[in-house]
Amino acid sequence: MKTILVASSKGGAGKTTLATNLAAYFALDGKRTVLVDADPQHSSTRWAERRAELESAVLPIDASGRRAWRAWLPEDAERVVVDAPAVLRVERLIGTRGMSRDEAEARVWAQASDAERLEVADVVLDGTGSDANLRAQIDDLWARLAAERAAEAAAEQG
Repeated sequence: MKTILVASSKGGAGKTTLATNLAAYFALDGKRTVLVDADPQHSSTRWAERRAELESAVLPIDASGRRAWRAWLPEDAERVVVDAPAVLRVERLIGTRGMSRDEAEARVWAQASDAERLEVADVVLDGTGSDANLRAQIDDLWARLAAERAAEAAAEQG
């Protein structure tokens, strides 16, 4: 199982778009794919639910309030994409859920830390730099994935 964490300290940086596109790519490639939605907005989960009837469906797991989301992973999952929230999680909870600052901070602190999320990721795309830097990381990832896919296909053919 390969786990890819999509994270950035910037809100609106395209994390969910990138995470859902990676998940779709893996699913279309025939991989059993799980999309872990750690963002309280649940955009990735809604995306996965809208395409649930497709042959290339992606299993969404809501991890926004769960530290032990890995326990929900199916044993046969081949690819896991984690859509992580921005550093501004507290402000989002205050603004979108009407929580007090204390309530929002308590909820964020109860979640897995960024360091814990990084520990389980095989690939981390760091969106804290320039757009060009992120694009370069994505290009490198696509090249690595294509090489892995080619190697897997070659191994299957003997």
